[in-house]
Amino acid sequence: MEPTPQARALARAALASILSENGSGATLADLSRSLYKYTEAGISLAAKRWNGHCIWNGTAPMRDAATLDDVSHLGLSSIVEGSDAEVPVQWVDLTDPEAPAKFWKLADEVDSEACALWDEAHAGGTEH
Repeated sequence: MEPTPQARALARAALASILSENGSGATLADLSRSLYKYTEAGISLAAKRWNGHCIWNGTAPMRDAATLDDVSHLGLSSIVEGSDAEVPVQWVDLTDPEAPAKFWKLADEVDSEACALWDEAHAGGTEH
């Protein structure tokens, strides 16, 4: 189903706000790098297009700024190094008026959950 112009405008504005708050650049690739590099657990970013296809961090489309008009959701996840544990991808709908706040709240939650899983998997080990 093709999104309405209003839905596209909401998603575009939410994404622009998230990228602006990130401060490290204006592309999905910049946001992806920032989330991975500057969170304790190394959060991974995914973007869902209006057609349902996903763009994962580190792929060529993630580096393509032209995809910004085609993004409907952002997803965050994390693996836990040295274990089989992971925080599965959780999505933020960019058409939600609260999407930017929900995105940053989710980033904190994913980072905290991944760190707790790391601590559990490495009980008695060194800190991460």
